[in-house]
Amino acid sequence: METYHVLEMIGEGSFGRVYKGRRKFSGQVVALKFIPKVGRSEKELRSLKREIDIMRGLNHPNIVLLLDSFETEREVVVVTEYAEGELFQILEDDGNLPETQVREIACQLVSALYYLHSHRILHRDMKPQNILLGKGGVVKLCDFGFARAMSVSTLVLTSIKGTPLYMSPELVEEKPYDHTADLWSLGCILYELHTGAPPFYTNSIFQLVQLIVKDPVKWPESMSQDCTSFLKGLLTKDPQKRLSWPDLFEHPFVADGVLVLSDNSADSPLTVTPSLDQQALKLMQAKEKAAPRCGEGKLLRKARELRGKDKANKPDFATSTRAGSGKGDRSDNALLRTAADGRIPSEDWSASSPDIIDKDAVKPSAILSLEDRMGPISRDYAQEFPSVEIGPRQVLKNQSRVHCSLGSVRLENEDIDSDEEWRHLVQTTDPENQTSVGLDQAVLDRLKDRLLSYKAQLLDGVLEGVCQIHQPLKVLSNLLARKVDAEDSISVALKMDLPHFLFDMIEEIMGNSVVKQQPWCVAVLGDLMSALLLYWERHYQWEAAGKSLEECTKPFLSILFHPDMASIVPLAASVLALFIYRGVSVDLHADKFIAAMEAALHSPVENCVCLPQGWGLWDGLLALLLQALSEPENCLVSEFIDSSLWQLLWFRVGVTLEQMPPNREFLSLSGLQIFLSLALFVFIREPYSCVPLFSNSNTKSLPTLRRLLTADCTSEKEILSEQKLSHPWSDPSPNSLSVMSCHLLCFPFALEVPDETMAKILLSYHSCDIVSRLLQLALGLPLCLLELPLSLLCHLLLCDPGRSVPCFTSAAEACGFFLPPGGQDDDGDKPQSASERGCGETGRPSERTASSLLAGFLQSEALSGSAVELISLVSQAARFSLLPPFSVLYVDPSLLRSTLAHPDDRVRAATCSLLGNLNPLVPHCDPLLLPLFQDMTGQLHDPSLAVRRAACRAVGNWLGLVGQAYSHDGSELTKEDGGSVTVEGKTKVGKKRPSVLPGREDPASGSKACVEQEVGRWAESAQGATPVLLPLLRDPDPLIRRHCCAALGNMAAISGGGASLLQCDAPSLLLQLTCADSQNAVRQAALTSLCLFSQQDVLRQALVSLDIEEKLQRISQYTSSACQYNRLMNKLQPQ
Repeated sequence: METYHVLEMIGEGSFGRVYKGRRKFSGQVVALKFIPKVGRSEKELRSLKREIDIMRGLNHPNIVLLLDSFETEREVVVVTEYAEGELFQILEDDGNLPETQVREIACQLVSALYYLHSHRILHRDMKPQNILLGKGGVVKLCDFGFARAMSVSTLVLTSIKGTPLYMSPELVEEKPYDHTADLWSLGCILYELHTGAPPFYTNSIFQLVQLIVKDPVKWPESMSQDCTSFLKGLLTKDPQKRLSWPDLFEHPFVADGVLVLSDNSADSPLTVTPSLDQQALKLMQAKEKAAPRCGEGKLLRKARELRGKDKANKPDFATSTRAGSGKGDRSDNALLRTAADGRIPSEDWSASSPDIIDKDAVKPSAILSLEDRMGPISRDYAQEFPSVEIGPRQVLKNQSRVHCSLGSVRLENEDIDSDEEWRHLVQTTDPENQTSVGLDQAVLDRLKDRLLSYKAQLLDGVLEGVCQIHQPLKVLSNLLARKVDAEDSISVALKMDLPHFLFDMIEEIMGNSVVKQQPWCVAVLGDLMSALLLYWERHYQWEAAGKSLEECTKPFLSILFHPDMASIVPLAASVLALFIYRGVSVDLHADKFIAAMEAALHSPVENCVCLPQGWGLWDGLLALLLQALSEPENCLVSEFIDSSLWQLLWFRVGVTLEQMPPNREFLSLSGLQIFLSLALFVFIREPYSCVPLFSNSNTKSLPTLRRLLTADCTSEKEILSEQKLSHPWSDPSPNSLSVMSCHLLCFPFALEVPDETMAKILLSYHSCDIVSRLLQLALGLPLCLLELPLSLLCHLLLCDPGRSVPCFTSAAEACGFFLPPGGQDDDGDKPQSASERGCGETGRPSERTASSLLAGFLQSEALSGSAVELISLVSQAARFSLLPPFSVLYVDPSLLRSTLAHPDDRVRAATCSLLGNLNPLVPHCDPLLLPLFQDMTGQLHDPSLAVRRAACRAVGNWLGLVGQAYSHDGSELTKEDGGSVTVEGKTKVGKKRPSVLPGREDPASGSKACVEQEVGRWAESAQGATPVLLPLLRDPDPLIRRHCCAALGNMAAISGGGASLLQCDAPSLLLQLTCADSQNAVRQAALTSLCLFSQQDVLRQALVSLDIEEKLQRISQYTSSACQYNRLMNKLQPQ
């Protein structure tokens, strides 16, 4: 538990209690489920362990993620990701959904089920109550209490699990079933989302079974043909004919939206069509496991037993389920939402659970009254562990803590109101004081009396009350800011009548025209609002007494717009931001607020200001500004961009970041996140108006974003050193600043801007050293967040290679980015401190390398996009470095062999492009490069056009390098018409390629025999590419045909290449292409390769035997390349 902060209880059920929590030293919000072990049977604990084991192996965006689990002496604690909403809430509120939304949900649920079934896991309790809604509307499947991981030998199951409303016909008939039972439940859910009610429902469980088994589904006319077809397939009563894998995700209703994440290593996934032998074995198992039916089954028998009980003695159904919500009795005639309490009747439904059938359990799920529903979180987590009963949570307190008593602070003498005594009390209650005293009720009584007394004097204008109220308010703030037990905090709040005492006093001051004109008024209001913020941080869910929350905002709005209170406007803004976060409507006039905020930023800050730890003075102002500009009725974004406040904000943020360490007094980490959210909002609304921020060197925006790119690295130490760092309205992740800054830096490249403007933008990026900062970011961010910065880095190298490539290669060399791997974790995601990342202005190089990053990306198909960006980045650097040696931009060849076999064609294409830009033939080259060349040759017939193009280009380049290495000094390859052909089909004339294998007479390079042996191996391997290349001469893509011609031309210079070309009839095929191809560029490439053929005696004789002169003469008169034709014919003349 030392890893988590427990914030508040959000749910309670028969399994235990659920608390909202936060992982220490980060902003990650989690759900902590405390399940008591006391009194649990071994069977229940085994069931719980099985559920945890199943969830631990699941990692899918549409499945609730298990983050952690551990045991204390008395409890099992399960930590999952935190989700706010539930799908069935939408049904309660809206009745049904439009089909477009149903389709989006369907695609996500299909993706989740495909993932489960590919791992041979059956959920067995699919229903709306077990589907959560995360951020951005992402659907998340939860509750794996009834889930079952099937062994390879198990083909059917027989135990009855689930909710009757969503049970398949084979389940309610208690027949053996397989994964298609989940698909039936999916159909029921989608039908209910579309129509507002399940396909079958009635007040009687007996009738429900008959309806599911026999009645047809009623299809509404409003349902589209694709949707109807899809649901009919899922709701087919015969499981053998039910729509299943792999046909399911190819159905038109979901085909374009399903994300398929499956593990290719899974044995016998349920998502592939079983073989005939497997089908026969399944039928045999089903026959063996089918129990003989004597009368009605267990399901109906248990229901009949329940119905026969005395209804007067029957407990309310809501209390009989394990997710009971404490509701009162319900009328038998009331229409209730199916499973509204969390599990009706499936929470403990099995053949051995006699107390879970109720007639209310089978009513439609879209008609529960709003007042009957539980909180959205408690109902979800009440579903997670079906076999564990509720028990009191044992809170273990640290007995080693010793508090001294406030009685030692002498407030019982005759001079208790002296300044000295109050100053002493302020010191002893200071949260930073290591010997801070404990609570004493007598002190609280005395404090309350003095505050009430001084309040009355202050409102009457008595100067004595004004002078003396400051110290008691400071004591109150100290007591509120202390890290004490919840009971102590509540005791202080109750005794002091908080927050109403503070609200009332602020309101009375602002309502007294005489008092608020006094010079001391601002300082007193500052003290009051500081105390209010400290209280609100601890007691977020306080209840208003006697007035609405909207009325409570009025005094703070008055402060916000008061011309003489600019110094405390940030405090009022923080309070108003908290109101907005609670859903209170605050009447902000955007134009007036912008003026007030600008005045506040220029005003000095009152010394009385005391904010909760982790808050910045301007955080609330930025939150209000974002709210004001976001209101639909406000169209002031363009005016805001033109205002001086926009530039002032960039300047002030930049100034706070310039200090080392950064100054958090004005802007906390959460404040910086709000600022970036504001910038993103403005950029999205007025993108072209924001372009000058990037192109004008006088603005502070780019230097500020440069610092924010790696601000999280500096902040990491800060988070580790603070006990608590949070915002009620903003909970930044440890890397949010870097990611949001990347988004902002990407904006100019998504717009169509003039070339002149783009040139200024690129110059500004270079001046701010954005390239090296992005590389620093790649060394520190988690793998899942790297796609965006790598993509931006790649784009900069592409758009501005002259400046960006040298900058990148220099930064990469400095941090060892291209060193051979060694010392890092296999997944490339080794935890690193800020100093290890190389973040900030200084720091030792990171241990991450290009190879380690690529290894990490290859471990998950979800990171394929990041792998593409990384490979493309290295490829761009190599492309503009003119075929650098492989060792200069080193990436582990074994990883590149893996990427050539990757299921994502983008990864394969990017790998081929990278290889085409590198020179493998260097001294002491890696022995894996030769097999890598063979693998690359195998991609010449890849089904993907992009892969074939890149592979053909790369193979051609490497063949040219092999031919160059085979010559003694390369002179033969630089003569006119004798150079190797590039992938564009042009000849490199008079320009030598970068150095390849050392000359044969180079004494420093090793023996002549070793060099010749190495070149020989490459030449022998290269000859095998000829029969693979030749079919590409007939490829429908003209660019591939051009690349193929160039590759064959390079083959001619390799030892033994001429023989392999003749054996495959390459001269004849190239001649046909020269004469007959429909594309002029292809004909020119073929002619260039024939010129290279003519340099080899064997090939020249073959060309002469083909009557090439006569054929070329016929076509030369129709082409603009007559000179090149004539040159070739001259070479064919006898020497």
